[in-house]
Amino acid sequence: MNSPTNPIRLCVIGNSHVASLKLGWERIATLNPDMQVTFFGARGASLKDLEFRRDHFEARSEEVRNQLKATSGGLTDIFPDAYDAFVLHGLGVRFDTVVNAYLDSEERSPDTIDVASSLDRTLAFSLARTLAAFGSRVIISPQPFVSERVVSGRFPAYQKWPALLDGSGNLLSDIEQLLHEWTHCATRFPVVHQPVETVRYKIFTQHRFCSNSVRLTSDFDELHKKNDVLHMNVDYGVLVMQNIIAACRDVPASLAPNDTRDTPSSGARRHPYEGRPDHAYWRRTVSHVPPLEITDWYRKKFEIGSLAVATAGSCFAQHIGRRLRQQGFNYLDIEPPPADLSPDKRLENGYGQYSARYGNVYTARQLRQLLESALGQFVPVDRAWEKDDGYVDPFRPTIQPVPCGSVEEVESSRREHLSAVRELFTRADIFVFTLGLTETWESIKDGAVFPVAPGVSGGIFDPATYRFRNMNFKEVLQDMRRFFDLARELNPRMKFLLTVSPVPLAATASEQQVVVATTYSKSVLRAVAGQLSDNRNHVDYFPSFEIINSHVMGGRFFEEDMRSVKESGVDHVMRQFFREHRPPEPDAVHDPEDEGDVHCDEEMLAAFGPS
Repeated sequence: MNSPTNPIRLCVIGNSHVASLKLGWERIATLNPDMQVTFFGARGASLKDLEFRRDHFEARSEEVRNQLKATSGGLTDIFPDAYDAFVLHGLGVRFDTVVNAYLDSEERSPDTIDVASSLDRTLAFSLARTLAAFGSRVIISPQPFVSERVVSGRFPAYQKWPALLDGSGNLLSDIEQLLHEWTHCATRFPVVHQPVETVRYKIFTQHRFCSNSVRLTSDFDELHKKNDVLHMNVDYGVLVMQNIIAACRDVPASLAPNDTRDTPSSGARRHPYEGRPDHAYWRRTVSHVPPLEITDWYRKKFEIGSLAVATAGSCFAQHIGRRLRQQGFNYLDIEPPPADLSPDKRLENGYGQYSARYGNVYTARQLRQLLESALGQFVPVDRAWEKDDGYVDPFRPTIQPVPCGSVEEVESSRREHLSAVRELFTRADIFVFTLGLTETWESIKDGAVFPVAPGVSGGIFDPATYRFRNMNFKEVLQDMRRFFDLARELNPRMKFLLTVSPVPLAATASEQQVVVATTYSKSVLRAVAGQLSDNRNHVDYFPSFEIINSHVMGGRFFEEDMRSVKESGVDHVMRQFFREHRPPEPDAVHDPEDEGDVHCDEEMLAAFGPS
C-alpha cells in the first residue's frame, strides 16, 4: 500500500453519474489517506468533446471546460502522466443498452447481440485505448443498473422491461446469458462492477440508492426529479468508491491491462523509461533544440482565469505581479497609492510593488510571521528602528524614503498595513509567492526575522540582540506548512503558486563563497517548493528559477554582473507561464506607468558580509 506521503493519484472521469462517486469520496476521503482522487465530470455524452493534444486531453467547448472545472476543483485539462491510474465511469458502458438491443431485435435471441462490440464502441473504451497507448493504467466502472422501479411498467422508456422477469421474479434465461457475457467479456482493461449489495433481480439497482440523487452541477446542490431511475445517491457512491479503492491499492496486479498486445508502452515495457513522453528525454527536449524553443517547462495544476490573484516574495516577484496586471488578470492591490502621489514616487514609497505594502518578503519565516502578525498571533519586540532623525518599521524599513517622525507613527502605519494584509488573505483566491533566501537575521529575544540586517536600513546591529540564521530544509518546510495552514484557516478556498527567485545572493553572511552559498540557498528553496507542490493539491510550482538559471540557456538572461535578470529573461519566463495560464484579457491595454523598474533592497545585503 502507498503511504499517505506518497499517495496513489487516481483520476476519475465520467458523465453525470460521477456526481454520486464524488460525493461518496468526500464522505470517506479522510479514511483513505493513501489515495488522492481527482474527478472530471460532464453531463450526457459531452465528453466526446475531449480532444487529445500531444500530451493531454482538452475540451473544445467552453461549456464542457466549465463542467470539468467545477468537478475537479479548478482543472480543465487532463494530463495522463499526472496520475497513477484512471477510472472511467459510465461513458456508455451500461447494461441497459444490451437489454434494449435484445428487446428491439426481431429474433429476441442473445446470440444476435454482439456484447463485445457494443462495449468497444463506447466512449469509455475509446478514452481507455488512448490512455493505454500513453502508458496509463485504466479501470472501467460501468454505469449503474436502472432502478428496480422500472419493472412497474410506469416508465415509457422501459415499457418492455417488466417482461424480463417471470412470475416468480426470476430473470429470463436469455438475459441471464447476456448478463454473463457482459460481466465476463474479455477486454484489455479490468472492470470494477457495481457493488452486489446495491443490486436487485441481478440487473436492477435497489431504489433506496436512487432516491435523493444529486445532479452534476457546479455546487452539487440540486436533486434529480423524483421519478429519475438512472442516477444514484451518495450512499451508492460510497460503496462504488470503496470497491475502486480496493482495486487500486494493489496497483501492479489490478491496474495493468489484461491484454497489452496493442499497448507496448504499458505492461509489456522492457524498462520503466520506455514509452515515456518526449519531454521526459533530454535528447528529444534539449539536445538538438534551440534554447529559446525548448518547451514543456510547466504544466499548471489549477486554473487562475478570473480568480483574484495576490503576489509577494523577493524582488523577482514584482515582475510576475506586473505582468499579471498587464495581461488583465484579476490582480489584487489592497493598499493602492494615494491619488495625489505622483507616478514616479509610487514605487519608492512601496506602492505597486506587490498586492500589499509589505515590501520584499525574502524568506519563508518572514512570510509566516507576517501572516501571524496580521492575525494577532505574533507581536514582535522590535517596534521601530531609529534612522537618521526619525524611525522606520523594522519589518519593512525601506518601504518609504523618508522615516516617520515618531515611534507612534510607525506603529500606526504598521497597524493599518497588517489590517490590509488580513484583508488580502481573506479576498485572494490565488497567492503567488517567490522564495528568495534562506539567510536572514533574527532577534534573539523573540525569533522575529527582518528583510535586511539591523544597521543596514535602520536600527543598530548588536550581536547580543541579533544573530544570523541560515535556514535549513526542515525549517523552511515547517514555516511554509504553518503559513499554508493559517492562510487556509482564514480562507479555505485559497490556492498557492510557488516560484524560486533566479537572482543570486548579493552577499552572504555564511562562511561559504557567495556562489556556493547561493547554490545552497536556492537548492533548499527549490526542494521545499517541490515537496509542497508534490504533496498538496492546492500548491503549484512554476519553474522560473530553472528557466533562467539552467546551463542550457548559457547565461543569456543575465546582465554583465551575472546577477541581474534581463528584461528579455523575464519576457521568456512569462511566455512559458502564459502558455498555461491564458490571460483573460489578452488584448488588455498596458499602462505605460506600469513599466518602471522593480524596487529591490536586496543590494543592501552586501552589508551582511565583512567590510
